[in-house]
Amino acid sequence: MAAAFVAHMIRMKREGFVPNRDVILALTADEEIIPSKFSGVEYLLKNHRNLIDAALALNEGGSGLLDNNGKYLYHGVQAGEKSISDISPRSDQSRRP
Repeated sequence: MAAAFVAHMIRMKREGFVPNRDVILALTADEEIIPSKFSGVEYLLKNHRNLIDAALALNEGGSGLLDNNGKYLYHGVQAGEKSISDISPRSDQSRRP
């Protein structure tokens, strides 16, 4: 996923895209284990918030589609990711072979 984001940033630069604000790419680790001494996001927030302070943030969730010529058709944005599900596995001994 990181390679795709970097490739996209390179492509925007090559195509001369000039955004009306900064585009910040923050590639971090351990985002799902907080607190963690290796959490990149937690470290950035505590020590370098000014580098990632943005009006809008997107995560890697979502999807996109290019046509056969590489033209962007759409880029979907993920609105939610995880939910809780209670699962109670059980065994039916009467169906044993």
